[in-house]
Amino acid sequence: MREVPADQIQNTVREYADLGLAAGPADDPTLTWRLLTDVPLRAYVAPGHRWARRA
Repeated sequence: MREVPADQIQNTVREYADLGLAAGPADDPTLTWRLLTDVPLRAYVAPGHRWARRA
């Protein structure tokens, strides 16, 4: 496993790994991708945080 910034996924896949995982699209249109799953993303804040009051 190797963690790299999203803008380096092209080099990682071509040089080091069989596959790369990313939250967004790669800049290289020659790379093939498949959607693996829908992952819910939740941000948690403490009750006193200003965002906790937003609906």
